[in-house]
Amino acid sequence: MNIREGVIQYLYEMNNENLCNDVQGAFVDMMKLCAEYFPEEKENDYMNGICNVEHAAFFAGANMILDFISGKEVR
Repeated sequence: MNIREGVIQYLYEMNNENLCNDVQGAFVDMMKLCAEYFPEEKENDYMNGICNVEHAAFFAGANMILDFISGKEVR
């Protein structure tokens, strides 16, 4: 893991403890939908999927902001 990834991971872990209300609400809504449409024995699978999407979205946003601040072209 390089320094940039380490810093973003640290920020993610700090932020993850106090998710903003919008993110927390979306997470709860997704869990309700999954519980309604998927079997209970697959709960670990969809919980992992939801957490992976949250993590990837955080990293993508953080990388875009860091690229913007450093003057790199953001696409």
